[in-house]
Parts: sequence; C-alpha cells; structure tokens
Amino acid sequence: TGVEHWRNLVEMFFAQAARLGDAPFLWRSDKGQWVPTSWARSAEIVASIATALSAIGVKPGDRAGVFLPNCPQFVISFFGVLSAGAVVVNTSPLYTPHELEHQLNDSGSETLIIMDMFYPRYLEIQGRVPVKRVLVTGAEPSADAVRALSRYLCLTVDHGFNASTFTARVVASTGADLSGCVVAALGALSGP
Repeated sequence: TGVEHWRNLVEMFFAQAARLGDAPFLWRSDKGQWVPTSWARSAEIVASIATALSAIGVKPGDRAGVFLPNCPQFVISFFGVLSAGAVVVNTSPLYTPHELEHQLNDSGSETLIIMDMFYPRYLEIQGRVPVKRVLVTGAEPSADAVRALSRYLCLTVDHGFNASTFTARVVASTGADLSGCVVAALGALSGP
C-alpha cells in the first residue's frame, strides 16, 4: 500500500533520518538567516542525547520533564528522551513555578531539560520536586560552544548549579566562547 509502519516514534525518526539524510529536518534562525539542520545531523544529536541521558542515570521508563519553548532543542530533547527509553513529560514554558512544581511532582520526573532563561523558575521549587538531574540549554549557542561542549555531551547539574562558575571552568579548559550554553548536544544544531 506504500504506507510504512513503525513500532514507535523513535523507530520512525531514525528510519526517516536514514532515508532523508541531508534533507532539512529543523530550521533555526542565526543572525537573521534561516539555517537548516539535516535529518542525518539531527539523528546524530538525538543519539548523543540518548547516550548521555543513559550515562547520567536515566533508565527506561523514567520520566524526564522537557521545559522548553517551540525550538530545535525541544525536538531534539523529545526524541533524545524517547530514544533513551524514558517518558517525555512535556512542560509548558508558560507554567508558573507552582504549576511546574505540580507537574514535576505528579509525573515523578527525576530529570529536567530546561532553557537557561527558565532556570530561575526551577530554582523557586528545586527542593520540593523529585528532580535529580537538570540539563540546561541556551537559546542561541555559538559554534564555539557547540564544539567545546560536544566533549561534555550532557552534564548533570546539582542544586548548587552556578552558571558563571561552570562557564568559567569550561572556558578555562577549552578556550571556547560558551555564550550562555550550558549543555552540549541540546544546542548542537550546526552543520548540514
């Protein structure tokens, strides 16, 4: 019939990535220009996220909150969480701290992927939710940040997270301009 069937979204995503290769999958704005990221490159990043999530203790069936707006990092995080076997708990960036607290508690999310600009909302509730791992991404990571952070893939951020201290440590060890990007592959949407 010409209709393909997949067992799940992860299988569909990787099959389409293999089939469509260098065709554009995601678009992002870079200095006023729309830049594509290919299916193949997106699949590489998704696989890196899944591997990193597993490496930091995310297990199949775990809940991972995704507190991101409509952006490329959301799509990559969504498929990365699913690829790790975890359950995506989509969390609206419009949520107040109280609403975020309720959703993280209700879902039992132990991992949170969050945009740097929303991190202060999480700080208001950090001791009252089951979150053990926080992964932070920036809205517009630089190419240098992507290269530097690709060595780190994803980093767990404990409740004592200090972005400036972390950034200074990575800059000192890599010489990169991190431009506010804290977690690697979530912002690594460069290349074809």
